[in-house]
Amino acid sequence: MSLDIYINNQLPGVFVVGSPLTESSASESTVSQRVRASVNRLLNSAKPSTNEPSAIKSLADLQVGQHLSPVGSFLEPLVIIDLRALREEEQNSEMPITDDAFPRALETLNLLHLFLADTLPRTHLVPDGEGGIRIEWSRDDRNVRAVIPARADQRAYVYQRTGRDSKIEPLSTTALVEALRSVILAQ
Repeated sequence: MSLDIYINNQLPGVFVVGSPLTESSASESTVSQRVRASVNRLLNSAKPSTNEPSAIKSLADLQVGQHLSPVGSFLEPLVIIDLRALREEEQNSEMPITDDAFPRALETLNLLHLFLADTLPRTHLVPDGEGGIRIEWSRDDRNVRAVIPARADQRAYVYQRTGRDSKIEPLSTTALVEALRSVILAQ
């Protein structure tokens, strides 16, 4: 049995089991009716004979053993791949990136990717020589750094510099996003 899933571009987030939608059939009530009918049809057609107990209790049970073709894939942002590679490179150094610094840097970069994704210039990752990580961005004479120390009890901070003016504040997602927007992304 195959299961066809179609995406309707007119109604984002609506997936339909069965045949493709046309513009004339794309109303929400039609979509709901078609999904319900298709699921019921699939559940009823897959029921075993009445002599055997039913092993199918949900749509997921129907999909077990089916070959599903991917419609897309999740790829880690390049900066996360770079962070993992940096940690691997530093494993055998005198002061490898610590188990406190790495997850903090990973979380920071993942959150930045959610907020600023494609708007940031190249991100530079630099070990601090003590087990911590510096995450840096620059444009012309402007610079922003997130400094993540080796230990959780040490203070992480955001450093920003524009020309001769500089500022330091405790690291938070909000502070970092504001610094990047005002210093690096400002035109």
